Amino acid sequence: MAYDVNSILDRLCAAFPACFSRSAPKPLKIGLGEELMALAGVHPALADLTRTRIRRALKVYTGAPAYRKALKRGGPRYDLAGQPAGEVTPEQQTFAQTPRVPKPPADADAAADATAPPRPRHSPPAPRRDENAEQALLKEVIAMAVPGKLDVTLKINQGV
Repeated sequence: MAYDVNSILDRLCAAFPACFSRSAPKPLKIGLGEELMALAGVHPALADLTRTRIRRALKVYTGAPAYRKALKRGGPRYDLAGQPAGEVTPEQQTFAQTPRVPKPPADADAAADATAPPRPRHSPPAPRRDENAEQALLKEVIAMAVPGKLDVTLKINQGV
């Protein structure tokens, strides 16, 4: 990424210490991301941040093992002021226990090449063209076409 997500997370921890902590994260209130993004450009700590940068930072924060461990424990969710705002559901606890699936790299073809068996150095030979069959097919198409119109087309395409 072109920017440092860690510096954004540090700013969130400093601006909202009752809500964000790297060492002891708490489950965040559902919809807290939208609240934060609404503060982008307004709150002094978020004045120079775009909604996209905040969203990406939250994705890193909520994907961290410590945050997922907090979700596994269950209990209340917290708002920006550190006040309880909802509960972690059993389904959310179960989801937090599932292993994260790594995202495929941006260059998926390179990753596929790394795991795929090696390709042969030379491609197989192209099938031989049967010029007689091609000529017969061309004559059949010409016979089915409207006389006169196809002749002009063929003459143009043949460079005559």
